[in-house]
Amino acid sequence: MNILISNDDGILSDGIRVLAKTLAPRHNIIVVAPDSEKSASGHGITINKTIVLKPCNFDGITAYSLSGTPADCVKFGITYFSDIKFDMVIGGINRGSNTGTDVLYSGTVSCAAEAVALGVRGIAVSLTLRKNCDYVPAANFILENLEKLAKLELANSLLNINVPGSKIEGAVFTKLGLMVYNDRYVLQKGKKKKTFLLVGEEIEHNLNDADCDVEWVKKGFITLTPMVCSYTDFEKLKTLKGKDLKV
Repeated sequence: MNILISNDDGILSDGIRVLAKTLAPRHNIIVVAPDSEKSASGHGITINKTIVLKPCNFDGITAYSLSGTPADCVKFGITYFSDIKFDMVIGGINRGSNTGTDVLYSGTVSCAAEAVALGVRGIAVSLTLRKNCDYVPAANFILENLEKLAKLELANSLLNINVPGSKIEGAVFTKLGLMVYNDRYVLQKGKKKKTFLLVGEEIEHNLNDADCDVEWVKKGFITLTPMVCSYTDFEKLKTLKGKDLKV
């Protein structure tokens, strides 16, 4: 398959290199990734500003850095390499999970979402660890299951995958859960202007049921969640049709 790989951790991250090297023996791989870390950048794109493309040494794999967002990288890669019909775009392997409501902010998930918006199958892959990361099991899972994942009926949907950093007990298709943080903005001392830094940690809670990605990964399971890219609430729309509004 022709596969475009990107991420939000940046071109120098270990996760994207391990993924590309693992898939390259069996697939045609092109890498276009941000030139620096763009974690939690969401689905932003660069407009009214130039972006710079640079070739990168990637162990014989065609790879470039781009001075833009993760979504920029996917949009650019698909259009710049227009002579290649990409079968799939993979975002990752991300350092840290992208479970539950974290997908709203994830640049890794946005790689897959941008692919779907452009008519290409999109997958996001994240490792739940943030330190002492071993990306090989996650990369091998993608390699061994890539053909099956490519055959899933996911029209207009992306697939969000999270891989536990501990012993893997199995894999399960499940829904998104809820992540809760005690986020706060801390005033930075010694600055001339009022400067703040967002800090916070995940809070344990009982708002999830057992069948969701947040809870399954805690039990050592790889989670796979299909996500639609349309924001339309079609069920709610049915109840609103015909409502009278003053104009």
